[in-house]
Amino acid sequence: MEDIRRYIDNSLFIKWVYDPDVHINDYWDFYLDNHPDEKKILFELKSELALFRISGQTLSEEKKKMLSEKIARKIQARQRRTKVSEIGRFVLKYAALAFLFIGLGGGLVYYFYQDKPEKADFSRYLAMPEMSGKPTLVLSNGSKINMNKNESTVDYASLDRIVINNDSIIPVKKGVKKVEALPNQFFIPYGSRGKLILSDHTVVWLNAGSRLIYPSEFTGDEREVLLFGEAFFEVAKDKSKPFIVKTTDYRIKVLGTQFNISAYLGDDVSQTVLTEGSIELNMNNEGLFGHGVVLKPNELFSLNKGTNETNIRQVDPTKYVLWKDGILKFENEDLSRVLKKIERYYDIQISLKNPLDSSIIINGKLDLKDDKNEVLYYVSKVAKRKYIKLNERSYTIE
Repeated sequence: MEDIRRYIDNSLFIKWVYDPDVHINDYWDFYLDNHPDEKKILFELKSELALFRISGQTLSEEKKKMLSEKIARKIQARQRRTKVSEIGRFVLKYAALAFLFIGLGGGLVYYFYQDKPEKADFSRYLAMPEMSGKPTLVLSNGSKINMNKNESTVDYASLDRIVINNDSIIPVKKGVKKVEALPNQFFIPYGSRGKLILSDHTVVWLNAGSRLIYPSEFTGDEREVLLFGEAFFEVAKDKSKPFIVKTTDYRIKVLGTQFNISAYLGDDVSQTVLTEGSIELNMNNEGLFGHGVVLKPNELFSLNKGTNETNIRQVDPTKYVLWKDGILKFENEDLSRVLKKIERYYDIQISLKNPLDSSIIINGKLDLKDDKNEVLYYVSKVAKRKYIKLNERSYTIE
């Protein structure tokens, strides 16, 4: 029991099972290379826990721990049993799979009874087309406009023209109310940021590695956009036309307010923080009997994509929105998460020589207007490590 409890009580092990990322995987690869005798029991415990993850059950941290202890006892008992216990193990696993297929069946029923265009929206735009290294605007006619500034602005507020970076103007025919063959798209690559003013005067700040899909003019009874990545919204008030933001995980409905969404496809956690007003949030996989949640100012909603676990808590929203002003603020953040944000902002790659360092806790504030070498120097100093420049886009911390 003592050996198993070492894993259960290790937050890095629970993270590896339920919320893995590249750094946590490196950590355990490194650990197993140095402790090969622990591989069998570690992977057995991990695989048993993973069964509950794929079944879609939502587990709090406390429930995870209780479940881990329960499974640990089963594993120990199994090691003392004969062939009969192996049959029991077989039945247990296939019972879990049966549960999973029942869950999938329910999901399929929901899929066929819900509004089909909502699903088609994402399948249509998941693939990222080839773009330049600068922000890129794609118009409804398919034409691409590559911008020459890392921080670019696109303004649709004047319905007869689109203004780019306050100087370049694209004329738009007035009074044309046709349905667009394709929506407009604003791409922000790594190493850049963008600001978008929509036709209703809503302002959207887009972070590095993000994309917003939207119409050139809102003409229906809703103002709907699709987001991949991170954005801060200042929504113009219009009680007759709710503003809808869709991500691959959930849907947000507002009338007029300010909030930040971080919903990168590659991240394990998706977050929304509200700075003023209120928003209604509905999960995409709630099914026919789901109900939304309403966020109040200074509340953070987070979704763990691996476990489907959700959480709402009070926060200081400042640290979640400072990025639009070129500042990152960290409070008790893992080094791995800090490095991921720096990689996106500067469009660089950072590796850790020792994977164990991914769990180092970082506190502080970074001014992203500084040179990337200055930022890496500060982070490595706080982590009590040093950084080494391999080339213009690659660094390692050791």
